[in-house]
Amino acid sequence: MSIKTKHRQLNGSPLMSTGELMNHLEQVMPSETLKENNILPSNSNTEVEPKTVQEAPSNPKAKKKRKAQPDTGHNINYDNFGQLIYFVTDIGTPPFDPPGRRLPLVALQALHTEANLALQDLQEKEDAETTARNLRQSVFAPVESLGAQVRGQLVACGADKKVLKDFRTFMNEFTGKRAKAIDPNDGNKHISASHTKFANRIWAWNGIATLCSGFPDYESRDPALAPEGLNAVKDAMVSSNAAVQAAISATKMARKHRDKVFYKSVSGLVPVALDVKEYVKALFGYKSPEFRMVNHLKFKNLMGK
Repeated sequence: MSIKTKHRQLNGSPLMSTGELMNHLEQVMPSETLKENNILPSNSNTEVEPKTVQEAPSNPKAKKKRKAQPDTGHNINYDNFGQLIYFVTDIGTPPFDPPGRRLPLVALQALHTEANLALQDLQEKEDAETTARNLRQSVFAPVESLGAQVRGQLVACGADKKVLKDFRTFMNEFTGKRAKAIDPNDGNKHISASHTKFANRIWAWNGIATLCSGFPDYESRDPALAPEGLNAVKDAMVSSNAAVQAAISATKMARKHRDKVFYKSVSGLVPVALDVKEYVKALFGYKSPEFRMVNHLKFKNLMGK
C-alpha cells in the first residue's frame, strides 16, 4: 500500500514534501532565525521552551472595588416600612402583638398612611414651586430686549444725555453690568455689581418706567412701550416673583412636616420601624428566621441625630 506524501510549494519553487521543506529551511535560514521561531533541525532532540508571558506587576495602591450600598432616601424608608408591615402581619406564632400604642399593627398602618400623605403633599408643593419659577422666568426673560426698545424710543423722542445716562444706570442694574469695566490688573477688591436678584431687577425696571413717565416728550404708539405698558411689565414681575416666594414657603412647610412624620424622636416612622425590629428580635430571638426576615430592611434617619 502506497502512502501519499503531502507537498508544499515555497515561493514558486518546485513542489516538496513536508520533510524536504523543513530541510530546505534549515539550509537557507540562519540558525539564529530558526531558534527565534522555535524551528529546530530535524536531527535535534532539544525540546522547545515555551515562551512565558510576563504578568503585569500588581499595583498595591489600586483602588478596591466598592461594595454596593443599599438605597437610601425618604421614599426607601417609606417603602421598607410598608414591607415591614406585611412581614409582621403574617409573622406566625406567637402573633405580633406588642404592648403600648406605637407598635401595634393598627398604629403602624396609620403611620404608613400619614407618611404617604406627607410625601404626596411635598411632591405637589415642589411641582407648584417649579411651575411658579418657570412662569417667573418667562416674565423676566424678554424684559432685557424690551429695554433696548425703550432706549431707542427715548432717543426718538429727543431724550437728552442725562436721561439716557439715567436709563443706562437702571439697565445696568437690571442686567448686573458695570458702567465701567474693572481693570483685570487692578488688585483692589470691588463690590460685586451683579444685582441680578429678582427684587433688584424689579426695582431697576420700576426706575425705567418712572423715568419714561416723567419725561414729557416720551410717547409710543406701541402699547408695550407706552408708560402704561412698562408699568404692566413691572406689575407682572412683582406678581410672578411673589408667587415664587409663596411657593417656596409652602414647600419648606411641607418638607418640615415630612421630616416630622418620618424622623421625629420616638413617634417618627424610622424610630418606630427600628423599635418593631427590636420587638421581633425579643419575641423570636436574634438568630430566628423571623428576625432575619425583618432585619434586612434598612431604615436611615436622614435628619441626623
